Amino acid sequence: MAGLKSSALNHHSTHPNQSIKSVTREFSVPSSTLHNCISGKHSSNTDSQHGKLSKVQEAELVVEINAYAKQGTNL
Repeated sequence: MAGLKSSALNHHSTHPNQSIKSVTREFSVPSSTLHNCISGKHSSNTDSQHGKLSKVQEAELVVEINAYAKQGTNL
């Protein structure tokens, strides 16, 4: 899908007069996906990947949360 999305986006860039709907039909990509790419929106999957903690950060956070829980402190 990522390859088709990139191809559709490149095609639309080189053929700006062609409608999004016709490009999405040609490349079998949802029109909302292509529209979001053109308008600069990111997929939720991409955003979530950038927001994840590293394994070390996650482990440190778990230690801190468990320490608060042992003290009976609400977070």
